[in-house]
Amino acid sequence: MTGGRRAAAIATAAVVVVAAWTALHPAPPSPAGSDLYTHLATARHLVRGEGFLNDVVYPLSLSFPFADHAPQPLIHRPPGYPLLLTLPVALSGDDPRRAEDLTRLLHAALLGLTVAVGLTALQRRGRLDAALPWCATLLFSPLLAMTAGWSQVETPVALLLLLLWVRRREAPRRRARRPRSTACSPRRSRCCGPTWSGCPGCGCC
Repeated sequence: MTGGRRAAAIATAAVVVVAAWTALHPAPPSPAGSDLYTHLATARHLVRGEGFLNDVVYPLSLSFPFADHAPQPLIHRPPGYPLLLTLPVALSGDDPRRAEDLTRLLHAALLGLTVAVGLTALQRRGRLDAALPWCATLLFSPLLAMTAGWSQVETPVALLLLLLWVRRREAPRRRARRPRSTACSPRRSRCCGPTWSGCPGCGCC
């Protein structure tokens, strides 16, 4: 199978898994106190150029002087997720409901990328026999159904961790594919003589 066909097959599998996941896990209503609303509020302030602010007052923040009003600085959540959510917020036309719906679509896309990254890594390692269990794990995971269904930060974090894990696992293979040092070439024969066969102790052949 050529590289283009392989990529098309992986993309098709990712789309199928996301479609099946969406059918199996209809979007549940987010709880009134969902963390998503804090992230969306911060993303809205970012789109407006107002910085990392949020409209939710947490009881633990009330010991600080800035907590007697809203919006207040975002100190209890990491800033990366609101930055990601500036995309659906910017496309929503300042409509909160539409921003939430677009965020769910974003999470479906992130899930598709997670499927594709995993399948690509399995294909490179010659372990396509694990492709079906991998997709089934994502499809039927109750934790993923909750976090992605509620558009929580765990979905993009899972993709990021998978990318880092794959990169670490493939690092030895990339090093093994690098061309050998030319230290033992005939032009550099000081360590091992003029031929390839005369360098038992140089450690580079």
